[in-house]
Amino acid sequence: MLKILLKNRLLALADQLTGQSKGKKAAKLSTYALLIVLGILILIGCCAGVNALFGNICVRLAQRGEVWAVYGFAGAAGFLLALFLTLFYAQGVIFEAKDNELLLSMPISPSAILASRVGSVYFLNSLFTLVLLCAAGYTVSAQTGGIGILNWILVIVCALLLPLLSTTVSCLLAWLVSYITRRTGRKVLVQTILSLVAIAALFLVTMGVNRNFFSTFAESAGDIAQAFRRSLYPLYAMGLAIAETNWGMLAIFAAICIVPFAIVYYVLSRSFIRIVTARNAAKKQKYEATALKGSSVVWSMTKKDLTRFFSSPPYMTNAGLGLLYSIGLTIFAMVSGDSVIRNILEKTDRFSDPGAYTTVIAAFVISFFAALTTISGCSVSVEGKNLWILKSMPVRAKDVLTGKLLSHLVLAIPVSVLCSILYLFVARILTVPGVILMFLMPIAFNCFNALFGLISNLHFGKLDYPSIAKAAKSTTSSLIPILATILLVIGSAVLYFTALHGKIDVTVYGIIVTAVIFAVDLCMFSYLGSTGAQKRWDELGQ
Repeated sequence: MLKILLKNRLLALADQLTGQSKGKKAAKLSTYALLIVLGILILIGCCAGVNALFGNICVRLAQRGEVWAVYGFAGAAGFLLALFLTLFYAQGVIFEAKDNELLLSMPISPSAILASRVGSVYFLNSLFTLVLLCAAGYTVSAQTGGIGILNWILVIVCALLLPLLSTTVSCLLAWLVSYITRRTGRKVLVQTILSLVAIAALFLVTMGVNRNFFSTFAESAGDIAQAFRRSLYPLYAMGLAIAETNWGMLAIFAAICIVPFAIVYYVLSRSFIRIVTARNAAKKQKYEATALKGSSVVWSMTKKDLTRFFSSPPYMTNAGLGLLYSIGLTIFAMVSGDSVIRNILEKTDRFSDPGAYTTVIAAFVISFFAALTTISGCSVSVEGKNLWILKSMPVRAKDVLTGKLLSHLVLAIPVSVLCSILYLFVARILTVPGVILMFLMPIAFNCFNALFGLISNLHFGKLDYPSIAKAAKSTTSSLIPILATILLVIGSAVLYFTALHGKIDVTVYGIIVTAVIFAVDLCMFSYLGSTGAQKRWDELGQ
């Protein structure tokens, strides 16, 4: 029975990753083949990225006999990434799954049900850990003349052991989140706050590394070794086990991973029925009648989409992640006391006066993070089976689509304006055209991303997702505006610094780029009221 349950969970996970709807349209073999190819490409890209970042450092560490630190940091990154990405998945799949009571009513042991749920969480965690540890092994091999087959075997073994530790922590935190949400009347609000806190914590840990980190890391390997021994001993043991084939350290690391996992699994299996069948202890809210206020059709549609966005934590965390990263990057620039952009420019010999470029490049950076906000990119797909309600109303497609567009812009534009205002506090050299550009360029790219995402979702989105969360996570059409916006931002910047640098003023170039993007935005907005958009809207759901 455990084998059947585990297979069912992994197939459901594969359906979610491939964007297929379970039970209606099973994923084809070509889809799984494409997923495998994509995984291989991610592995290759991760290996290249880790080698580029840690290549020189790895050589210095090899000379000091501290190669294990590369594996230690890769393990730490895999642990944090797995914990962040699977925390709320573990909560939903283990403690708040809709079929828990149905399975418990069958002659199936609770331990088997729990094992299948925990197994799917472990599988996800192992993917992240395996990729990063293999990337670390590739870096060490490329920079030190190769490593032995036994070292690679230990990399795989540790990649299977470390996810047990992250799965243990995920299960404990998921139980805590479930316990809190069951005792509050505002479950969605609590989940949203916890999601934001988790994202903010990961961001702070990631951005908390200062610009001198890599040189400090290479120059003071002994101090870092002591820090690992004191605070991150499991990762220290893992690094030594892989780098030096230390079997004693491998046994210690295995015990640290297996024993807590076994204890947590035993405790949860003994109390699984009581946990998942516990009644909601929150007080029911009383409805209070209030006077209704009239509003325009477009604004009514906008409020409807905003209500859906704020009432779904998965929708917020997947589609609105760019908003948090934009604010976080700007705050980091303020707290650091100097501009990260300025530090990059000062290390480049081509710029005699880096200060004149910082405001323009800041505008490009804020515009780049606009691509990560995909609210409009899945706004049609999240309607799902309820799309017929909108289509049955005497409302034009333009009004509905404009409402979805505004639900994206009323969140994205204020954030970009806030980031521009915050950045003014750390910019040393300010000019009137540069300040205006720093506000207008991100707005132009936010409008481009919102319009392109909406049109993409209108033509390429699907309506057969079983939930809003799955639509927000699996909408393939969201990738199109992300890639288009990123290519435009990076392409515009590269074009100037490779071909137009010295021929045209950087501020003038930024104004030209902003004007072109606004013109494209107007063309796309006019399409929303065209017969083509209306025809496509009428075809949806048929």
